[in-house]
Amino acid sequence: MRELLGRVDDEKAIVQLAHHLAAEGKQGEAIDALASCELDAYLQTLAEIAPLFGGEEDAQPVVILRQAAAIAGWARPDWREVYVVLKEAEREIQR
Repeated sequence: MRELLGRVDDEKAIVQLAHHLAAEGKQGEAIDALASCELDAYLQTLAEIAPLFGGEEDAQPVVILRQAAAIAGWARPDWREVYVVLKEAEREIQR
C-alpha cells in the first residue's frame, strides 16, 4: 500500500483514507498512509484518529500523540511545546 500511496499527491484523499483505516481498526496502516503528508497535516490527522486507538480511560492515544510531538519537536520548536502539554496530560490520565 505504501508504494501505491507514494504516487498519490492529494493530501486530502490520503487523510480520508487514514480516517477510514483507523475506523476499521487498522491503526498501523492508517499511520503508514500519512507518511507522505506534510508535518502539520500528519500530526493533525494523527490527533483526529488517535482516540480510535484506545478506550476512554486509556492513555494510549495521548502516548501516541506525545511521541509524535516529541519527534516533530526536533524539526520545529512549536511542537516541543505541544509535547510538554501532552506529557502532563499523560501523567494526569495515569493517576
